[in-house]
This record gives sequence, structure tokens and C-alpha cells, in this order.
Amino acid sequence: MRMIYNNGKKSIFFIDFSPFSTFDVNDRKNTRVVRMASLLLWSYSPSDRFNLRIGLTKSFMWGNRYYLPFVGFRVGQLNKVNFSFQFPRIVSLNVPITNYLQISLFTKPQGGLFSISNKDTLYAAFLNENKVVYLGRYEFLSGLRIDVKIGKHFNLYVAGGGTINNFLAMYSLRYNRNRQFEYRPFFKNEQGKYPFVNLGLALFLGKTKSYYNRTSIDEMKHLNNEMGMGDNNLQVYQPTDNFKRKENFKVSNNEISDLVNSFDY
Repeated sequence: MRMIYNNGKKSIFFIDFSPFSTFDVNDRKNTRVVRMASLLLWSYSPSDRFNLRIGLTKSFMWGNRYYLPFVGFRVGQLNKVNFSFQFPRIVSLNVPITNYLQISLFTKPQGGLFSISNKDTLYAAFLNENKVVYLGRYEFLSGLRIDVKIGKHFNLYVAGGGTINNFLAMYSLRYNRNRQFEYRPFFKNEQGKYPFVNLGLALFLGKTKSYYNRTSIDEMKHLNNEMGMGDNNLQVYQPTDNFKRKENFKVSNNEISDLVNSFDY
């Protein structure tokens, strides 16, 4: 569930709630857990060359149980070379080559918190009180992403690079019964560096109304594209049009809703 609101001036308010569930197929009943990733954000653009974002985020890619501060900024226009720092989501340098080709250098975290059955005694201590143990993992991805628009209806991207700081850990509630803020693992392991490759294809259906010469709407569309939660942190940067045509229209809720729906990938 997502809400984006512009006050008609330079501020945008962004709210995102993304529920998801994890479980172990060997013991669905005891291991099924429903979690909620979320983001509360204020975005302010004093000009089209600078954007500031401040808010709170709850994500399980770090294994976090509490809200963390979100601080971000972008230097440069959306449709030109720009540098984006969005802590704790992503850091990227984005270079539009044409309206159909975009490259980005990026680094970002990725991970999650998963529920695992303890039937096979992964953690033997207090077995009856630890029917479920938790696997936490995170890693940092750094690399290059290329976005290509194939006509009006398709966007293809490929990203590749290397992972660093790969970390695995296992926890139990009994082991951490007296801890309030951070779980202490009974097992942990740091993996080596590995290469990665990601591929993706987006399909566009429908027609989007004009948004040219509407700075706030452009920011809202970009904010919606870049800040998708879901807890996978897959977004890097989405290519934008070149804004050269001179078209104007009266802003209404229908236009903004149409933009958000059509570009939400």
C-alpha cells in the first residue's frame, strides 16, 4: 500500500507499507511469520537540481526489528547526470545516454530474515523451547546497471558486479530472551566475494498522460519508482524521458494517479 502526496509546492510526502510472509516448508504451522516493511518519507526539492529526503524506514534486509532513520539526497536533474545517496537503501551515479539508454553505477545492501524449522536440531540447546530458529543474511552489491527501453511497451535491464561483506547468522528467541535491541547469533559465518548478474524485463500497458513542465509530478514519479520497498531492495534508478517537449495541462488527481500506476516498476 502506497500513498504519495504533493502539497502543490516543493514538498512531497511518501508512505509505503509492504507486508510479506516467510516460512519453512518442513513446518509451515510453527514457522510462518508475517512481517511488515515500511517507509515514511518527506521529500523536498528547492530546485530541479537538488532533492532532499528525510524519514523513517523499517526493513528486514538488515534483520532490523525497529525503525531506522532514512536520509537521502540527489544532486543533478532527473533527466541528466545525477548522483543519488539514499541511506540505508542505495548509492548510485546515474547517466542517461539517450531517451532509450541509461547506465548506473551503484552500491546497495540486500538480505533478509527467514524462519527455519528446528526439527532437525540445527540448534540443540533448549530444543523444546526453540521449535523455530531464524536465519539472517545481508550482503553489499556493487556494480553497473544498464537500462534499455525497447519501444513503448518494454524496458530491459541487466546488472552485474560483485558482492562483499556477505554475512550469515542464526538466532533463537530463547538464546536472546533477555536482549532488547539486537539479536546475538549462536552461529555466524562470513562468506567470500562473489560475482552476480541480475536480469529484468518490465512490460507497459496503457497510456500515460503528459507530465512535461511539471517538476513536482516528475519528482513524485521518480520517488515512486526508486523507493519501492517489498524488502528486496531491487530498485536502482529508472530511466526518465527527456522533458524537451512543451506541453501543459491542468493538474488533477487523475493525472497523478495515472502516472504512478503506469511507471511503477
